[in-house]
Amino acid sequence: MVDQPFSSVPGRGIPRPGHEPVTAPGGPADHRRASEGQLLAALRARDLLALAEAWQRSAPAAHAVARRLMGPGEELERLLASVYGELWEAPPAGGPLERWARMRTFALGAAALERRGAAPAAPSVRLLLPQLPPSTRPAGDPVERVIAELPPDTAVALLRAHDAGVPAAEQEHPQAPALLEAALEALARHTVGAEEAAGAGPYAEPLGDLVLGLSPNAQDSTVQERMLAEPVLADRVRFLRRGRRRLEGLPPAPDLGPRVLLGVVARQQAAPAPRPPREPYDPAGTEDDVV
Repeated sequence: MVDQPFSSVPGRGIPRPGHEPVTAPGGPADHRRASEGQLLAALRARDLLALAEAWQRSAPAAHAVARRLMGPGEELERLLASVYGELWEAPPAGGPLERWARMRTFALGAAALERRGAAPAAPSVRLLLPQLPPSTRPAGDPVERVIAELPPDTAVALLRAHDAGVPAAEQEHPQAPALLEAALEALARHTVGAEEAAGAGPYAEPLGDLVLGLSPNAQDSTVQERMLAEPVLADRVRFLRRGRRRLEGLPPAPDLGPRVLLGVVARQQAAPAPRPPREPYDPAGTEDDVV
């Protein structure tokens, strides 16, 4: 294995350890190597570049959850606008940022579907939201077919972690960490040219939580150091990330981030005065209903 840092991009290896934001002389801060605590502090200070970096780190997770709930199109974009509007107006006190993005996207999107009595785009979402109508997506969808073939407890552990942002380590099922890892394995085995990696043995955090960005240890430098020292562990994590990418599909289009974030900032600047409590997000509402 080449001894070099892993990428900080979500879904592409283990994030680099946190560094102090770099500020060029006379220029803005560069948050690309900031820790999540530093990034959230910059968001609370209303730093627009911090909002852009937060999108870079968490948008693949939020987009994947939104797509499974709403499908592609305007409703997905409106949901993400609401999520990142909330992040801009009221950043969380702490991370992991990917966990927050999954939780808020699922909570806002699920509430909107319930109010409208609408079906989720992905059939498997009903394992978490059985009160919704059945999805109309064709039954032949390959990812949905893999999930449907999983034992029920395994599928629920996967969806609670991936869609709802609940780490396996915090789920009620005592075997949830192992079930989540088994589900990611099953998805990874169905990728083109995938070769299963050997088990890596016990680790301080469930590897499924690490892969989905739900573990605070994903930002710890010791994670990277151990991976470099233990190639089997590194290979195992990369294999499980195949499962994540299989479930999440295509990443957000490059132009989606600018549209969402510019809209969030424009709406905030157009209404700087305190506003009364708002109705919950509903993608069927008007543009003014989006935070």
